[in-house]
Amino acid sequence: MHQTSISISDLVSVLYCPVKFYQDLNSAYETPSTTLICKHLAFAEKDADPEELWEELLFIQPEIDQTKKDQFMEYLAVYKRGFQQPWTERDLYVHSKKWNISGIIDKYHAPSKQITLVRGTKAPNVGVYRSDRLRATAYRICLQEMLGSEVSCIIEYVPSGVIRTLDFTPRDRRLFVEILKLTRRNRNGHIPARRAQAPCVHCQYEKSCTAPSGRPLSDIFRF
Repeated sequence: MHQTSISISDLVSVLYCPVKFYQDLNSAYETPSTTLICKHLAFAEKDADPEELWEELLFIQPEIDQTKKDQFMEYLAVYKRGFQQPWTERDLYVHSKKWNISGIIDKYHAPSKQITLVRGTKAPNVGVYRSDRLRATAYRICLQEMLGSEVSCIIEYVPSGVIRTLDFTPRDRRLFVEILKLTRRNRNGHIPARRAQAPCVHCQYEKSCTAPSGRPLSDIFRF
């Protein structure tokens, strides 16, 4: 039986918390305004007029509040000091038949075979976030299968104006396999034991999430 492919964003959600992922399956997702701002800036010409860029963003994303303009201008100033990565394609859909996953790459530069992920968070002091390593690994797996050749990957942390290059390791591939398996089980209504460092503080499901060990999610939540 054909199964719908697993989105790479789902893998990241499961990495964060498999229980929350399950609870959010039927919920509408709203992209944070910070992410929308950073995506827009990442594709802008460096010499573009700031006011014109802001008006373009409001036209494309009318849900963005006017109060976000100061944030937009702040990020624009920081981002211009960084090194914007070249690209020949944007919002490139990629998939892997082998692993049955799919997603959309922010930027791809065909001559150098380089993936660029645009992030709306400030860069860590060193390296990249674990969730971003998972994203990058999954996108790389998909595109390499499609192209039949190696690709590289960098991450633009727009609010910091920072570029980070990734070196893929067996640890990254191991994490990808583990989270993919967990996501598949999660889709079938099962979750593992709660992690020791589960992000429960301020979670809207904290009170209903009581299972100390893995079992069907239908046994954990009563609606």
